[in-house]
Amino acid sequence: MGLSWPSPLHAIRRCWTCVPDALRVAIYHLVLRFSKWWYGNKYQYIQKTPFGVYIKWGFIIRGHHRVREHEAAALQLVEAYTTIPAPRLIDYIKTDKATYLVMTTVPGDEAFAVLSGLDKGQKAALSAELRSAVSQLRRIPNPHQHAICNAMGGQVKDVRIWKNYAGPFRSETELNDYNCQLARQIKEELADTFLRKHKLYFSHADLNTTNVMIKDGKFSGIVDFDFAGWWPEYWEYTKALYIRGDRYMWREIIEDAFHEDYSQELYAEEKLWDFTSPWQAFACNHLAPTGAAPQERISAGASFTARKLSSGLALSHDIQVIKINFVRVTMNREVINYANHTIYLLLSHLPGQNRYHVGIYISLNGDVGLVYHATGFSGNYSYDGHISENIQHSTEIRLAMIIGHVKETQLDMIDHQIMPGVPVRNDDSSFTCWSWVKQALRDLRQAGVVSFSCEADDIETEARTFVRGVESRGQVGNDRVITSRLCS
Repeated sequence: MGLSWPSPLHAIRRCWTCVPDALRVAIYHLVLRFSKWWYGNKYQYIQKTPFGVYIKWGFIIRGHHRVREHEAAALQLVEAYTTIPAPRLIDYIKTDKATYLVMTTVPGDEAFAVLSGLDKGQKAALSAELRSAVSQLRRIPNPHQHAICNAMGGQVKDVRIWKNYAGPFRSETELNDYNCQLARQIKEELADTFLRKHKLYFSHADLNTTNVMIKDGKFSGIVDFDFAGWWPEYWEYTKALYIRGDRYMWREIIEDAFHEDYSQELYAEEKLWDFTSPWQAFACNHLAPTGAAPQERISAGASFTARKLSSGLALSHDIQVIKINFVRVTMNREVINYANHTIYLLLSHLPGQNRYHVGIYISLNGDVGLVYHATGFSGNYSYDGHISENIQHSTEIRLAMIIGHVKETQLDMIDHQIMPGVPVRNDDSSFTCWSWVKQALRDLRQAGVVSFSCEADDIETEARTFVRGVESRGQVGNDRVITSRLCS
């Protein structure tokens, strides 16, 4: 069943990696250009090329590597210890500007595209194949000092955890404590689950319908080992159900693949997903204090005593000035294609009617960008600024308003780091996520990043008006463009 390389190809691979990095990168660039023209470009950073080879690549942006070496290490472990049909590593190169992961292909279609056409016997066979694959992965030993880590012993990566990267962790307890930062108020409710001790296994950690391949009605392999590492045993199961849209059919297959009872762990995970919701734009806590009227109010308020600009943005003045010009909207199950080097005001839907969290998003390159907002996960407001690879896939975003553009050469001149010690906790219960955003808009205008002639309160009013219209009409897609009434 495995896709192990014949010995002559092992020799070819060893010889190829002896070629100087600069020459290999130059050849990969030529292959990428030809392949995009010949095959098209289904995924922005994953390209099909001739001879059954795929190239996964990404720019290094503000120290963030979109394609990391731990995925290459995971592929090597899978090849060495299992017979699972998975991509075989050909090459991994890191330059000062980008990273490249070159690997073989796995034949077939993504499961989501063919799942509805499988009969009962084919679904049962798929479950059995997944059960075998998980069993093989669990036999891969962990040689590292940390119990929960990636294939190289470093930080784990997963969209399920806050800020996508965390750890490594010495124990499951450390991982649980980290995951509950955004939901401390339900930790006691879930105490029985958190106190349970689980075995720690090597896991793919993303067995969803886009990463399981099927050919001619049969399981043909597993792709995308970016999240792979040593995780608690239930993680493989709960993460397989961490998907968008209707998961009923897939859940039947996954439950048949796992004979263990992880229902209690799934319940706890789904509770936590209310705070770090699947495909939510922001990790935030909007639980209002007792008697609070405003729906955007978080668990406690705070005044901002930030250094530099009062919103916490430390900005260069050498930024292209433009006016707020139009609004783009989307609804659930619709991917937004954000324009590069563009500053957005995002409204993300929260449980309940007409409840939204608001923040600023700067799209840097493709699906990589900076999220910046005020959140109350720790019991008082604090700044949160981090790199994201998942905003474009968020099903919770209801409104994306372009408020500015940044030249490519000026991206590194904007500092969006969290400012330590700001804000301080106080009794100002009127502070909301909108309070920070409006101050940020004023600071952006003062710094010359954006230009508008109205008050920030008017922009809030317009955004709320637009988003109500979007919700009532059910508008979808990137083709919807609404011109701001506030701009000349």
